[in-house]
Amino acid sequence: MSKKVQNLSLHPPVGRQPKLADQIYDDLLRDIVSQRLEDGQRLPGEISLCERFGVSRPVLREALARLKADGLLVAKQGAGNFISTPQEGELVRPAGRDRIAEILAGLDFRIGLEGEAAFRAAARRTADDLKAISSASIEFDRVSNANEIGINTDFRFHLSVAQASHNKHFVESLWSVHRTIGHEMTLLNLSARKSRTRVLEVQREHNDIIKAVAAGDGDAAREAMRAHISNSHNRIASLAAKRQDSRGDNGRK
Repeated sequence: MSKKVQNLSLHPPVGRQPKLADQIYDDLLRDIVSQRLEDGQRLPGEISLCERFGVSRPVLREALARLKADGLLVAKQGAGNFISTPQEGELVRPAGRDRIAEILAGLDFRIGLEGEAAFRAAARRTADDLKAISSASIEFDRVSNANEIGINTDFRFHLSVAQASHNKHFVESLWSVHRTIGHEMTLLNLSARKSRTRVLEVQREHNDIIKAVAAGDGDAAREAMRAHISNSHNRIASLAAKRQDSRGDNGRK
């Protein structure tokens, strides 16, 4: 189970409480991304899950329907529901053009937003800020080195840099984008679980950002953050292009 990062709130500054079905979905998604529920594993029956979460069947079925829509749960007649995760380099089934375009647009916005937040963080960071950024990075590395996908670990790192800017508008804007594309990013990252090369690249990019912020080098911090998010943008665009090419090839067969 992932450890919590100290001195860093992961609660958005504004927003409504999620529905019960959303909470159940999030709990099951955490089990999938942490591999407590593995690919091909049969999900417990509805009665067992209703007892676990303390909800009615309609609420549970709403959560399960979302997992099925996301391509993470497959129903087999007479056998039950089974976990289905994408293989390395694959996109989850429902990631269509509109959805990918939304993710890429969000990352495009984050390049500018977080680049400037990092620039300000380099000038305004305190010792406590640097400790929070370092703690978030260590937690990301721990989860990544365990070959897991932390739903919040990467966001914790980015949020800690934004908070070090001591400008609430950077923090609130980052939360706004995260609420829009954070879920989709988690699903896409399922396909990168086995990509050790990419994990090492992200860790190096995080370290570049930390070093620049700690050194008070605003220009370097801005450039490192922009490069980091640009690389994520380009990786997802590449995955989407490969998927589109694959669809085209299948259509010509």
